[in-house]
Amino acid sequence: MADITRNQFLAGKGVQKKIYQKGILLMDADLNEQADVELERHRRALSCLLNREDARFENPLWTDGSGFKITNHNSALTVYILAGDAAFHLDENHAALVTHEGRTELTGFASWVSGGLRTDLIYIDIEEKEISSADDPNIVNPAVAAETCRDIRLTYDIKIEAGVFPPAYSLPSAPAGHVYRKLALVSKDGSSDQITTDDIGMLLPIRSATTALNSMEIPFWMEASVSHSNYDAQGLENNDFTYLISNDVDSKTIIVIKVPYVYDPAHKYLSLHCQVKRASWTDGYVRLDGFARTGTQAGIQLSGASETLEDVVSYLDIPASLTEGQVYEIQVVLSAQSAIGSCYIWMYRPVLSAGVGPFIHELGGV
Repeated sequence: MADITRNQFLAGKGVQKKIYQKGILLMDADLNEQADVELERHRRALSCLLNREDARFENPLWTDGSGFKITNHNSALTVYILAGDAAFHLDENHAALVTHEGRTELTGFASWVSGGLRTDLIYIDIEEKEISSADDPNIVNPAVAAETCRDIRLTYDIKIEAGVFPPAYSLPSAPAGHVYRKLALVSKDGSSDQITTDDIGMLLPIRSATTALNSMEIPFWMEASVSHSNYDAQGLENNDFTYLISNDVDSKTIIVIKVPYVYDPAHKYLSLHCQVKRASWTDGYVRLDGFARTGTQAGIQLSGASETLEDVVSYLDIPASLTEGQVYEIQVVLSAQSAIGSCYIWMYRPVLSAGVGPFIHELGGV
């Protein structure tokens, strides 16, 4: 095990973030706890989206289709595992996203011709493994010639349990630190050792990448700043909020909502989905990490005044130059041109999401 002072993370404490103090030695335990806070939030949110069911995602980024799908092979006693993403529960309330790179072969089946009618269970063995320099020499930081950190990596292996029986088709017992989850059944008689599509029964359901399960919702903590004092924020009750612009003729009031975002290279875009109505000339945009209206940003489709409720979806391609794990700032900017009297902008049910697949205009991204 890595040499650390202590593991101080407890989910029940409800820690949102650590605040580091000036002039005080920063401890490894504090940094580890901050990482655990973000991981806990991510895995609980994914579990909630999955409704506590494991699933594979139909991801257009992969040419073979959906992750961890088991399909037929042209050789006997062999199947293919298709590339893609799937989510598996590590326990009741925590799910992890697992990516299978490329189309790979799975061998190791016993002969049906020799043994006769049999059903085999294909399953995944998942482990959160501590990686030291003995496992990966690149863990050593060359600047100090030492392990400054170790990795906790999510590793997996695809295995076969031969001769399982209904109705449960039970998994074998997993050793400590491992999680076993079912992928597929292969049922055959003894007429051939060639596994066909009809012999394979998938146990891991598929979810379309164009559903809400394609995205991870980012907690929408609001911190608003305005260009002048004629402003009243009505709060974030029921995830709705209203901006009031009073007696502000021919000048713009700019509302900036700031949201923290932790970059994950699996994310391809950010999207904002909300409902808006307004009683003034309004425009809006979403931008990443900066107040200047330049660089990486996307418009929110607002134009003019509309007192009817409108659905709004905008998306922002994430640049590949970001640093993994770095906290960036997403800004939702609303700019209103008021008339004489009081004018309002309403925003209802805002959801910011980080998408793992390409955004498709017609199908939405959240």
